Amino acid sequence: MNFKLLIFTFLCVFIAGISCKTKKIMFDPSSTKETFLKFGSGGGFTGKVINFYITEQGKVYNEKGSDLLKITSLSKNTAKQLFTNHTKLGLDKMTLNDPGNKYFFIEKSIKGSTQTIKWGKNQLDNKNVETFYNLLMNIVKDKSLNTNK
Repeated sequence: MNFKLLIFTFLCVFIAGISCKTKKIMFDPSSTKETFLKFGSGGGFTGKVINFYITEQGKVYNEKGSDLLKITSLSKNTAKQLFTNHTKLGLDKMTLNDPGNKYFFIEKSIKGSTQTIKWGKNQLDNKNVETFYNLLMNIVKDKSLNTNK
């Protein structure tokens, strides 16, 4: 009888300890000082917005509701190249806010300051925007299939 009471007590303490454990937030785009790219699409019939994030450290997240799910990691060199390409293609200096019913976007956030490119209403004059967007989407394409249901 004492053995059962001992096991029961141990299990209660163990479960209480697990349930009180705090969760470490890995990445919060609303408060981070880390530079990141945010990209995705929105609008259409449902108005649903799909957001992805890539940090300078190479961590890739998919936003689902109020949760951010880490879907993959890139090497730091690959992540660095993406941020370099964004700058070399002139996307960091580009101003475009031309959403249509269905729209696409690329944002770069640096220490809370955000630069956004949003399109969908008209054809793009600068094909680099769409090429860079497609490159970003290819990174998350297979990884996000289970998170966007």
